[in-house]
Amino acid sequence: QVSSASALAQKELLISNKFEWCCEILSKKKHPYVFSFQPPWNPDPKDEIESGSSTFFAFGSTVDWENWIIRYPLDANVTIETPQRPTNLKSKAIVGKRTLMVVRVVAKDSSMSTPAGTLSDEWFGTLGKDRVNMKSQFKACSYGKLTFDAVPDRPSVGLKDGVMTVRLNKDVRGNEPYTVQNWVRAELFRRLGSSYLKYDHLAFCMPPGMGLWLAYGYVPGTLTVYNDEWCGRVSAQMHEVGHNLGFDHSGTVRGEYDDTSGMMGYSWRNSDTRMCFNAPKSWSLGWYNDRHAVIDPLKTGWTGNIVGITDYRRSNGWRVLLKIVGADKDIFVSFNRVSSFNMDTKMGRNQVLITKVQAGRDGRSISNQVRQLSINQSFTENGFRGRRLVIKVLSINVKASPPLAKVCISVKSDCSSARPQATPKPTQSPTPAPTTPKPSAFYLNFCSSPLSLSVMGGTHGKNSKGIMFDLFTKDETSVGKAGILVTGFVLRVFQKHKVKGRVWTKSGTHVGYEARKGMWDRNGHFVIQGSANDETQTLLLDSPLYLPPSTVHAIYFEQLGGHRIVPRDLETRGGTGDADISTEHIGIHVGTALRGSILMRDMGFRGKVNYHVCDSLPSSIPSYIPSKVPSVAPSESLVPTANPSTLPTVMPSRSHSPTQFVNPSRNPTNLPTLKQTKIPTNLPTLKPTKIPTKKPIAVPCTNERLFRFVDNGGTRRRSCWGLPLSYCNKWDENGRLMKNHCRNRCGFCNSKWNCADATSFYYHNIQKPWNKCSNLAVSRCNLIDNKGRLVKEFCRKKCSFCG
Repeated sequence: QVSSASALAQKELLISNKFEWCCEILSKKKHPYVFSFQPPWNPDPKDEIESGSSTFFAFGSTVDWENWIIRYPLDANVTIETPQRPTNLKSKAIVGKRTLMVVRVVAKDSSMSTPAGTLSDEWFGTLGKDRVNMKSQFKACSYGKLTFDAVPDRPSVGLKDGVMTVRLNKDVRGNEPYTVQNWVRAELFRRLGSSYLKYDHLAFCMPPGMGLWLAYGYVPGTLTVYNDEWCGRVSAQMHEVGHNLGFDHSGTVRGEYDDTSGMMGYSWRNSDTRMCFNAPKSWSLGWYNDRHAVIDPLKTGWTGNIVGITDYRRSNGWRVLLKIVGADKDIFVSFNRVSSFNMDTKMGRNQVLITKVQAGRDGRSISNQVRQLSINQSFTENGFRGRRLVIKVLSINVKASPPLAKVCISVKSDCSSARPQATPKPTQSPTPAPTTPKPSAFYLNFCSSPLSLSVMGGTHGKNSKGIMFDLFTKDETSVGKAGILVTGFVLRVFQKHKVKGRVWTKSGTHVGYEARKGMWDRNGHFVIQGSANDETQTLLLDSPLYLPPSTVHAIYFEQLGGHRIVPRDLETRGGTGDADISTEHIGIHVGTALRGSILMRDMGFRGKVNYHVCDSLPSSIPSYIPSKVPSVAPSESLVPTANPSTLPTVMPSRSHSPTQFVNPSRNPTNLPTLKQTKIPTNLPTLKPTKIPTKKPIAVPCTNERLFRFVDNGGTRRRSCWGLPLSYCNKWDENGRLMKNHCRNRCGFCNSKWNCADATSFYYHNIQKPWNKCSNLAVSRCNLIDNKGRLVKEFCRKKCSFCG
C-alpha cells in the first residue's frame, strides 16, 4: 500500500481530444514507470495542480506493478501537494541544443511499419530525402535557436542515427498503450541501463493494434508516443514535443484543437507540414523576443506595422508579436504570413490573428483564436476593464519588403482616424471598384468567374447526420489542362433547424473509407440555418480544393449532433459510385448518408458546389492576392525572382525562325518538328513527340519499396517480401492488387500483361458488358467497387496504370 505517488503527469491522447491524468512512480532502481488510475481520476477545479510537479495523496491506495494501475478507494480523501514557485520569475526562452532518441517497437504479433533508416530521415533528415522533418522544422521556426540532434550511435545495442529497434517478446494487440510503453522502458533499461535517462527526449514509435489513437505526449515531460505511421508525421512530432515543452492546445470557440494556424491544433496526415506555433506559444518560446511588444491600452494606444515570423530577420525594427495586457485574459496580435517554413499554415492565411489566453499563462493554457482580420476589419472587446477595446487592421501589403500589416489598438477611439499606410508604388492601371472583403474568400487570377453545380430537388431521403459523396472533374477537353478550383458549397438542411458541422475532404473515393476518419483532412466548419423556401447560404472551405482533370475527390459533411441533413434518395436511379448529376466541367457521384453508425447507400448530395474553371496551371501553393500583371507563362524556376517584372514578357512567335542554329536552344520550341533533327537537344522536350518510339518503355521488374499491403482492419501493413505468394492476386483494404506493386515477388514483369486490362474484372462484380474495363468511363478509375477493388488496379490499360 502507498499513500502518495511521486509525480502526477498529464498525458494527451491525440484522437479523443482529451487529457488523461496518470502517475509516475520510481522503481527501486530509480527507473520511472507510468501508472493509470482506477477508477479514472481528475482533479478538482479548485486544486492548484501542475503536471510533473504535484504529488497525489490517497490513504489506502494500492499499486499494481503487473498491470501498471493505482487503485484508490472511492471514499478516499484525495489531497494534492504542489510546490510553491516564485511568482516574480520571468519565463525563460526555450533555446539550446537537445538530444532525442527514437525507439522503433517490434512485438511478437505486430511491428512498427516504418524501417529504422526511414524513421531517422523523418526525424533528423539523415538520408537527405525528407527535407521537411522534425529537426529541420524546429530549426527553421526558431532560426537555429532550438535544435534537436540524434543521440550518439551505440552499435553494440543497435542504436544508429538516433533510432533504436526494441523487440518485445510479448503480444501487444488489445493492450493499452501505456502498458506497452512501460514494457519498452523496461527493455531499454535492460539493454542500456540508466544511461538512456540522460537523453532530453524519447519518442516511442508503437506498432499498430492498440486502438484508434494517433499520438500522445507528457505535459511537461520528455516522452512522446506515436501510433505506427504517425511517428513520421512532422505535425504530430512537433505537436507532441510541444507538450513536452509545456504547451497546451491551440483552439477556437469551436474546439480546443481548431486553431490550425499552428502546430498545437490538429495534426495532419501528410508527412511534410511547414508550420510553426501560434502567437501565445511563440511568445513563450522566446525565439522572437526582441520583436515583442507589451501593450496596456488603458495607458497608451498603439499603431504600427507587424510582420510575420518568416520575416523576423528582416523586420526593419517592426514588431512580430503584440501582447495586450490589463484584463483577465491576455490578447495576442500576430500577422500569419504565408511563406517559407510557414507555408502550410491552414487558418487565417495572410491575415491578422487575434488570440486570447488566460492572463500570464501564454503557451501553458489552451489558447482561443477569436478572429482572423483582413484589411479594414476590426475586433471589438466590450468588457476590457469597463472599456471598449478596438483592434483594427488598417492595411495589409504582402508585396512590401518585408510583407507587413498595419494595426491600430485603442480604447479611446474606433481607429477610424488612424492614418492608413501608403502603397509603396502606384499600380500601372487603376483597380476596379472594391468588393466587400470576406475573411475566408479565395480569389485567384488564373481562374474564371464563379460557377456552380446545383441540385436541390428530388425525393427526400431520411434525415441523416452526414453525407459523403465524390466529386469528379471531366477530361482536358472540357476543363482544360489546369482543372477546377472548388471554393465552397451550399448545403440543404431539414426545415428551419440550425445545424453545426464540419467539412472533411480526401483524395479519391469515399467508398471504403466511411469509418476511417484518419484518412480524411478537415477543411472547414459550418453553422447554417435551414429554411422552408430553400434560401441558400454559402459555406467556404478553409483551403479551396484544386482538382486536376479526370480526378475524383471525396467530400464529407459531418453534423455535430442530431439528424438534420437531408440527402436525396437515388435508389431507383443508381447505386453509390454511379454518376448522379454534372455540368460540362464537374460532376457528382451517388453517395452515402450516415445515420449514427448506419451507412445509408444510394443517397445523393442536396445543395450546390461553387467552383471556378482555371485557364492556367496554378503554383503548388497559390497566392491569396493576385499579381498586378499576370505573367504569360510560368517561369522555369520554382523559386520566384527577387524583383519580378511588372510587365509580361514578349509572346513567343508561333512560326519557326528562318535561320537554322547549330547549337540547340536551352528551351524547347513551342511546336515539335515533324522530322528528327540531326543534332539532339541537351534537354528533353516538355511535350511528347508526334511520332512515338518504336518500342515501348519497359516497366522495371522491381518491388515498390514503400508499398505496404494493408489488411486486418487496417492494423497490419506488410511489405512485398512479407507477403506469401498466394496473395499475388489478392487486393488489400485500399483496393490495391499485390502483383501490381510487387512485380518481382509475383513474377508479374511481362508488359503484355501488366499493362493490360483484367478480362475477368466486372465493376461491382455485375457481369454485364457495360461493366467491363473497356466500357467503363475513365472517371471510375479511382473508384473502389462493392468488392473493395480499386478499378485502375484491374483496368490497367483503360486507366493508363501499368503497376
